[in-house]
Amino acid sequence: MIIGQTVFAAGTYYSPWFPRQGDAATFACESIAVNGATLAILVQNKNMSQADSSAVTATGGTFGNITTATTTTQRATALLELVRFKYTLTGADNTKWIHFRMLAPAWEVN
Repeated sequence: MIIGQTVFAAGTYYSPWFPRQGDAATFACESIAVNGATLAILVQNKNMSQADSSAVTATGGTFGNITTATTTTQRATALLELVRFKYTLTGADNTKWIHFRMLAPAWEVN
């Protein structure tokens, strides 16, 4: 069984959109192994009627730069109808990588 995702190439990646299940949530990223890369994660949101390009970072939805194997959490509030993650991986070359997984959000009751 393979758990998580491994990203080798520096760049920006997006998760699929998913519906919010509350006005706020705590999101968690478990970085399992890191080889010289830095991963930044933003929790983005938008309403269904808006274009993908109009997505904005949720209030409090900025993870710090992840550079080591650890579990990081971030609480985002005032979420709109749809939510996704924006992953930005940086590294000096394509031999830098990270293996991580996003855990299920802990939604807060409206």
